Amino acid sequence: MSAFNLEHEQRRLGERGLTQAAAVQSAKDSISTYLFERNKMPSPFGLEARGEKVEAVGYEHRGDLAVSFQKSVDEAKTTAIEKRYQLENKGYEEAKKMFFAVPLHSTVLLLSPPPEKPIPGYPGHSMAYFYHILPGESSDKRTIKALSWVHDFSKEEQASLLQHLGAKDIKPTEESILLHPVAASDFARDTGSFHLLWDTIGAFHARKERTFSCLPGKFMEDLLLYGQEIWDKRYPEIASMRNNLAERVVAGETQQQIGKDWDIMLNLAEIELSHVDISRRLLSEPTLQDFSVSTPRGRTVFDSHRHLSYQPTMIDTSCGSSGGMGKYGSVTTATYEVSKGTNFSDSGERTLHCKSCPLCGASDITATIANGKITCPICEGSAPYAC
Repeated sequence: MSAFNLEHEQRRLGERGLTQAAAVQSAKDSISTYLFERNKMPSPFGLEARGEKVEAVGYEHRGDLAVSFQKSVDEAKTTAIEKRYQLENKGYEEAKKMFFAVPLHSTVLLLSPPPEKPIPGYPGHSMAYFYHILPGESSDKRTIKALSWVHDFSKEEQASLLQHLGAKDIKPTEESILLHPVAASDFARDTGSFHLLWDTIGAFHARKERTFSCLPGKFMEDLLLYGQEIWDKRYPEIASMRNNLAERVVAGETQQQIGKDWDIMLNLAEIELSHVDISRRLLSEPTLQDFSVSTPRGRTVFDSHRHLSYQPTMIDTSCGSSGGMGKYGSVTTATYEVSKGTNFSDSGERTLHCKSCPLCGASDITATIANGKITCPICEGSAPYAC
């Protein structure tokens, strides 16, 4: 299944009672989460809680699962995926029970490990969801600042982490971990509860070498509270593309109408976000208040990126395999305009001298071939390569 289902998204955004402005904002949040999770970056989102009901203007299955997630269950292509959806639903329901049971400024942590048995079309990542509880517009409401994060803790480590945070009788299984969210409270400062959780996670992270970065706590706090503003000002071109496409999705444009621009957005996001070590860079960067970047117009941005290929890399996400919205051209070995034969570098890597890179336009380059991809040494963009 696709990690972004245009038909399903447009049906959701067309529900009665949803204003045009709310629908566009919902589409923006949905696309943002899709882009950042696709590239394994922390993704912020927001919820509003009232009694037992939790509503999201953002990404559908982070809101009221009793309503929107059921649609995904109905659309599940296999029984295995349906069962997984139902388990995730139960896990979120357990987290939802805490939204009014814990004091204000508490933080709820929900861990979601990948399926124990591989599911075709639904590989999944290990996800962590943080829900920080803030006062709402009235006494019967609560505003929830939330953040999703991709990690690679094993099921044994996740169970041990939850046990350390106070959960009881946790087993290192998909079901046990999903059904036992935990909450932390700290009245010393508003975000103290989040830091209690994050410091514990950091201690687990330090136990062995990881494939993911455990980002500084202050930056994660800023993402939790002001995440979308930070990402939009850090990546204004991606934000402009997302805003343009959100409006077009809500307007009902088809896959054929937006597919080319959608794929350009995915490629640009991959170039900007993938393989970026923000854990060190952010420590020396200005705060949110110091950012002063004007967001370009969406259509202008697309025009300036016409050189990008239209077929993005296939990436496994928590919701399924994520590729382009449609095949409107692809990066192939022929695009590289090979001028010389294949060689091997001193290190033994296979290289190919090319006239130009189709992604950044660099000329006279020596590209590296490895793991089925050819990679530009200038922009580090890659494309499938078949020997």
